[in-house]
Amino acid sequence: MALILASFIFQIGIVFVVRFYFGLDYREFHYAAHEWMHNVDPYTRGVLFTPPSSLLVGLMFGWLPFESARFMMFILNIALLFLALRCLVIQFELSRINERFLYGIALLFYPCYFLVERGNLDGIMFALIVMGFASSHHMVKSVCLGASLAVKVYSGLIFLVLFRKRKWKVASIGVLVFILLQIPFAKLFPHFVSSVLGRTGLIRLDENISPATLFSIVIGGLWQWKVVFIAFWFGTLAYRMVKDKSKDVSKTWTLYIPWMISFPVLVYPYSGVLALALIARIASACQTRLMTRAESLIVAGFCLLGFQAVAWTYFLGIITPYAPVSHLICALGNLFMIIGACGLPDYEDVSVRSA
Repeated sequence: MALILASFIFQIGIVFVVRFYFGLDYREFHYAAHEWMHNVDPYTRGVLFTPPSSLLVGLMFGWLPFESARFMMFILNIALLFLALRCLVIQFELSRINERFLYGIALLFYPCYFLVERGNLDGIMFALIVMGFASSHHMVKSVCLGASLAVKVYSGLIFLVLFRKRKWKVASIGVLVFILLQIPFAKLFPHFVSSVLGRTGLIRLDENISPATLFSIVIGGLWQWKVVFIAFWFGTLAYRMVKDKSKDVSKTWTLYIPWMISFPVLVYPYSGVLALALIARIASACQTRLMTRAESLIVAGFCLLGFQAVAWTYFLGIITPYAPVSHLICALGNLFMIIGACGLPDYEDVSVRSA
């Protein structure tokens, strides 16, 4: 509402995502699929950082011209996003009012806008993870988690948790699914590794929800801030994993989302859609009691993560040169979520129904 009122004052339309063109990110996958079909390495352009199997998404609509394919990807992302939310509602037994709030939040959430406008793959990854943990069948769980890793590597952290909890069967089959999906693109895998290693050194202060941006500003230096941030990331993650005593990953996987969307040092806002699962989990736990301090900190961080950074930067830029600071608010929210997640309970006392 504040943005709408501001648009009345400044007589400028609201811009929620920087307007390059509709389907900016999906174009890379659509084009990369065509390159691969013509024996051209799509990683040479330096814009592809997902596993080679992610080309399957480009091939899925590769038979369509880009103008039509990007619209299909737009519909697919929205459909999968709300399918995942529905699975969360069922699994976490959310009340009717909380279900409506969850859908409403998604419709106003900055990362969701970034996802559907750019056409990235995080909606597919998000849906696969949620459906995997919503299923009680080990094979379905493994295939979904393996496929999510084959789309984007953020879900790799979940496999670390699975191995630590000795869920050997689910984790091993999931890894096998990931490997099998790479076979058609085996020649590209070394190029993918090189591309990812190069990506880890990239940093930007705008359109970046990783707390690394805050470390780079506060600590500074060429590499000093990276050392401190990596130590913070691994240290807090280790603390969370040691504290996690639950034997059922379906109950605790959402607790690791803040770390999944914080590393490497450049994480675009569309990855923040994963945080919807964590807020749904907290809502489920708080349907019969008050929030704990840790949960309150996560909710505050979630609100900051959803701050419409692009829109406010666009408007505030008219009256102040410090408007780009708005982008740091999302990163601050992610930092709050990491700190809050360290203090979360394992939710063993809250029933979670597999669907």
